[in-house]
Amino acid sequence: MYEIAKSLLNEYVEIYTYLSLDKLYGELIVATPYEIVLLRKHIEKASNQNYALYIPLSSVIYIKKL
Repeated sequence: MYEIAKSLLNEYVEIYTYLSLDKLYGELIVATPYEIVLLRKHIEKASNQNYALYIPLSSVIYIKKL
């Protein structure tokens, strides 16, 4: 899974994990053998907010490039 995550760095991806009930979407910005970091960007009228989600690599079921 680490090799797949490394190949998808800086790409917009869909991630499904054991820890989340929903699929997660965002830009994959960091990949280590232990975790990945997904950057989620929310653009709203009032403010722009970005969230970095730190996801254990062992919990990932699949990663798909969109």
